[in-house]
Amino acid sequence: MPNPKKKKKLPPISSVSLRPELSHPPAGATHLRPSRRRRLPPEPQPPSGRRPKPPQPRLLRELSMVQFKNRYLVMEVFVDPNRETGESDPIVLSSLNISKAIKDSLQLNFGECGLASCLGSFQVKYVNHVTKLCVIRASRDAHQKVWAAITLVRTIGRCPVSFNLLDLSGSIKACKRAALECDEAKFEQYKLVAGDKVTPEIENSVKNNFEKIKLLEN
Repeated sequence: MPNPKKKKKLPPISSVSLRPELSHPPAGATHLRPSRRRRLPPEPQPPSGRRPKPPQPRLLRELSMVQFKNRYLVMEVFVDPNRETGESDPIVLSSLNISKAIKDSLQLNFGECGLASCLGSFQVKYVNHVTKLCVIRASRDAHQKVWAAITLVRTIGRCPVSFNLLDLSGSIKACKRAALECDEAKFEQYKLVAGDKVTPEIENSVKNNFEKIKLLEN
């Protein structure tokens, strides 16, 4: 029988490069240095005695830029419309009793959920007890509900009242301009009706209220 073919002996693994293309650099290639990390400039240090502010989350930054839209209602109040002209007012209007009457009307006509949906931005910003003028702020989404509740108010305390809308504004600047014009016109009308009953104290009180209108803010 013929002898089986002898297997060729392979050189040891240590003498053979597994990746010959990496064992020697290609011809003409220069020696490559390992890349170094670029050093960043040092962070500025806060002044002595002050702590650096923590980074503000992105969501909070976006929410801080959102401006809530409001509506401003300039209303006149008729206190006891059936009483005779010249009689003294049976009640003194204030932001507290007007606000309470409107909230009671909201709860009575729209329920607790309707009241809660309107309380976010609701506020009686200004009241003039002489001219019976008031400014009410409500959110843009709930101002019609607040307006409806105001028209349904029939009494403040035990005194019959009724409200009338004079102006509806979307900015405090337009509201102040309209409220000042209406308040001045109503005070002139009040002086014609009251006559000699207009004292210097009443005039000073009304002038102070005019200045309050100019200082109204959101």
